[in-house]
Amino acid sequence: WTGGSRASDDYEALNDYLMMYFAYSDRNVLLKSSDKKKIEDIAVGDYFINTDDGALAMVVDVAEDGKGDKCFLLAAGGNPGQDIEILKNDAHDNGDPWYYLSEIKDEVKTPEFTYKSRSLYHLHSEEASGDADE
Repeated sequence: WTGGSRASDDYEALNDYLMMYFAYSDRNVLLKSSDKKKIEDIAVGDYFINTDDGALAMVVDVAEDGKGDKCFLLAAGGNPGQDIEILKNDAHDNGDPWYYLSEIKDEVKTPEFTYKSRSLYHLHSEEASGDADE
């Protein structure tokens, strides 16, 4: 890994970065590069980590219904990295995959794993980590 690239906000650069990052990362590296976040502030790109076994579910969409209830979609893949899939929410018999904040108490239950609602993280921003190029 060598430095030298300029900061970029295009999709290809982000994809290249994430492919490299996750290819050489494990749970501990990811946690050191992450900040905890309140579930009320959930955003696309955040992720839940099960710190016991390293399972990860990424937030791929966030919306709000007509009553102001925030909801989100989760996606996950295998380990080592594989194609990802949208996770269904087994709490909904009608096939609704959205996870509503109003339905979450202490845990977010996915078909394979259960995450503590307080286990939401996001990657450090360049400004917060001090890595921004000047």
